[in-house]
Formats: sequence, C-alpha cells, structure tokens
Amino acid sequence: MNQTTLGTDESGQNDSGSGNSGDVTPSEKAKHANDDAFLLFADPVSVGRGLMLVAILVCGVLADLLTKQFIFGSHFQEDMVGGAQPVWLIGSWLGIQTSTNQGALFGMGQGLSVVFAVLSVAALAVLIYLLFVKRWANDLFIAITFAMIAGGIIGNLYDRLGLWHDVNIAPEHANAVRDWIHFRWAGGPKIFDPWPNFNIADCLLVCGAILLCFHAFFIQPKMEAAANAKLQADGQVSDD
Repeated sequence: MNQTTLGTDESGQNDSGSGNSGDVTPSEKAKHANDDAFLLFADPVSVGRGLMLVAILVCGVLADLLTKQFIFGSHFQEDMVGGAQPVWLIGSWLGIQTSTNQGALFGMGQGLSVVFAVLSVAALAVLIYLLFVKRWANDLFIAITFAMIAGGIIGNLYDRLGLWHDVNIAPEHANAVRDWIHFRWAGGPKIFDPWPNFNIADCLLVCGAILLCFHAFFIQPKMEAAANAKLQADGQVSDD
C-alpha cells in the first residue's frame, strides 16, 4: 500500500514565497513523499467512515455466527464417525455438511487453535492500526475490504476461543472452527472433489484478499501515478 499523500507540498510553497524555490531538489521532494508513503490522507478518519466500518464488520460477524448456530444446531452430530452426510441444495455440487477444523486453511496446523487465535488477534491489531492510525480508512475501497477481512477474522476467532461449545465437547472438536458449506465438483480437478468445507467467515476472508489484490494491481498504480503527477506539477509551479 505504498501510496503518496496528495496534499500540498508545504516546503515548495515556503520556498516559492521566499524566492528560494531552487533549494528544493527533486530528490528532496521524493524523500518527502516517501516519508508519507503510508499516510494516505492528511485528515483523520471521519466518524461516519468509522461507523460504516463497524456496520460492515458487525453484519459479517452476525452472518457467520448465526448461520453456524443454525446449521450446527440442526445438523451437527458430534459422535458421527467420518462426519455428517451432506444435505445437497444444488444438485450434487453445493450442500450443507458440518465439520470442525482445529487448524487453518485446508486443515493445516491441526491442534494449533491457540496459536491461530493469537495470530488472529495480532492481525486485528494491525488492521486497526492501518485503518485509523495510518488512516487507510480514508480509502473507501480499502475500508470496505478491511472491514470484510476483520469480520472473517472475528467470526473464526469466536470459534477458536471455544465460545460456541461447553467443556464436555469431544477433544477433536474443542476450540475448532465450525465449517458447513460443502462444495464438490465430481470428476473435476482433485482439489475440488471435494473442496474443503468452509463458512461465511472464510468467504469474507477470501473475498477480502481478492479485493486487496485487485486494489494493489489496478487501483493503487493509478493513485500513485496521480500522486506523482501532482508532485511534478507542484515542482514546476514552485520552479516558476
């Protein structure tokens, strides 16, 4: 997110007023831009933008936790060997199948729920820092994307903290993330036959990551080009 503030070059104005505009070299201007590389805007994040972030986050968390509560209350059988059988909704492609995951993506890191919980808290802290201290929330696209990611993190963190079950649950389900969306492409690539079960929080995380990549490759370069053009224009004005 190495973007440049589109603010006014105060050093250029001061030098222009004093007649010493030639003292501000291009390298100094570049250094000034780099110093503010992670400060997207000079203005603090507005209350309205903050409320929008909270609203998106809360909607995401509620969608995840309420669907888990409903599905697991109706279909989850803790003692079933091999997991519950799918309830198909769209042919034999998409259905409901409850399962738990004490690891991360694709079941990696089984039994490390506490580690992933700590990493989740750290990730949330980083998001808050970037959004409100570095003021990335002033970029609407980034604000929405980060709110989605934060909602996904909190939804799965709730499960990893064991808040969805009592102390009598079987050890293999304790502090595990609840997954229930089942996708299978029979006869397709092996990874899709079946795809590992997932949930709404996972959807928020994946969609957020895709949107971040889109921003990095298509939106950010345009913003940087506009910032560079603004710096060059300011430099020409001050030189004149």
